[in-house]
Amino acid sequence: MTDRASKAYACVAFRIMIYEGTDMTEENFAILIEDLYDFYTAKEIQKIYLQNIIFDSYEAFIDDKIIKSKINE
Repeated sequence: MTDRASKAYACVAFRIMIYEGTDMTEENFAILIEDLYDFYTAKEIQKIYLQNIIFDSYEAFIDDKIIKSKINE
């Protein structure tokens, strides 16, 4: 994974945590990062980051088709 992609994963994870008002703990961050790795490719997550798409964890993992359709617009 590239440095740019890893930063995008981290930024999207923090964006989700802020949007949801989740405690900013390493444990919450690690769980969210693992889930993002499972559901999104590095290319997809970079598009999410660059397009400033904001969503919560429910949308990210349950309604991921909605998010993927947004990045393909």
